[in-house]
Amino acid sequence: MKRALELEEKALALSGLRPHKDIEIFDVPIRYKGSQLMHTIICGHKNKETLVLIHGYMGALALFYPILKDLSKRFRVICVDLLGLGLSSRPDFPCDNTKDTINYFLDSLDQWRKALNLKKFHMGGHSFGGY
Repeated sequence: MKRALELEEKALALSGLRPHKDIEIFDVPIRYKGSQLMHTIICGHKNKETLVLIHGYMGALALFYPILKDLSKRFRVICVDLLGLGLSSRPDFPCDNTKDTINYFLDSLDQWRKALNLKKFHMGGHSFGGY
């Protein structure tokens, strides 16, 4: 996990922003199928409109590094690793149908949203994250 985080920080630095200075990197604790962590980054000024970016299936938030600097000029950008992917927790995946799978991702994402006290924001996604 430590090595994965180091590699993520190197990828994020390619954005032109500085990890831990221009980009906050942290894990958000949620209660979903037990105690879980959803890996998150934030960049941009906190007084700007918020844009939440969600990566595609089998992806990770570092996917967005090429657009973070430009987006952070207009938005407070928040990227999250979906539960079970990227650097987020990997709880059991008990889903065996489409409805359960959708609920797995939406319910855990809603717990993350509540933990960050996000009420009004724009969303963008890549592939499965856009779905």
